[in-house]
Amino acid sequence: MDFQYRVSKDERWIFSFVRGLSTYKFCHVSRLIPLPHIDTCLSCMNGAIWFTTLDLRSGYHNIPIRESDKDKTAFITRRGCFRYKVMPFGLTCAPSAFQRLIDLVLCGLTYETCLVYLFDIIVFSKDFDTHLNRLREIFRRLQGANLKLHGKKCSFFR
Repeated sequence: MDFQYRVSKDERWIFSFVRGLSTYKFCHVSRLIPLPHIDTCLSCMNGAIWFTTLDLRSGYHNIPIRESDKDKTAFITRRGCFRYKVMPFGLTCAPSAFQRLIDLVLCGLTYETCLVYLFDIIVFSKDFDTHLNRLREIFRRLQGANLKLHGKKCSFFR
């Protein structure tokens, strides 16, 4: 058995395996973004004494689905047929897509000012004034992307 991959015309990776003369396509992944390694995250906080943890509200529901893809999310109940307008939980690509969104929103800040792992943001710094400035910048970016925080799950200045 031999594994192969190629990039399709619309920039998707297509993985397949070959058995004898037959080729079987078993997976295609569109713009897969890896989740950060926890070891890398922990090594970035070396020397920090001020920490704030932020929890994003409604996670995947912040990502709209393209009109052409809404039919793929259709489901039927006793009350009719419905389609998702935003990304539902349980999709294979959902964690990767959400991580990509957060990485774009906090571009340039991750691993220097904060760490992001899906819905959680950890802000760290060595002194209080720097910590306040970092929080202001993160709040400004989250507000600009229309992302909300879950206040009861946030922990400030630990």
